Amino acid sequence: MELVRGILGVVSQKVEEASRSQQKQILNQSELFKAYDCNYRDVERWLKLGLKRRRQGQKWMYDRRDVEAILEIEKEAI
Repeated sequence: MELVRGILGVVSQKVEEASRSQQKQILNQSELFKAYDCNYRDVERWLKLGLKRRRQGQKWMYDRRDVEAILEIEKEAI
C-alpha cells in the first residue's frame, strides 16, 4: 500500500509539473488576476517587491516566472 501511495505521489507531481510547463508564460493584467486570484493592490505590492513588467501596446505584461519568484520572496518574508 505504501508503494502505491509513493507511486501516486510521484505521478501527481509529474502531472502538476507538466501542467505548469504548458501554461501560458506571459500574462496580461486580467489574466494575472485570474491565474493568481489577486487584485490591483496585490500587483502593486509585488511591483514594490521587484516584480518586472513590460508594456505591450496599452497593456502591461507579466512573466509567470517573475510572479512565482515574487511570491517566493513574499512567502519567505512571513
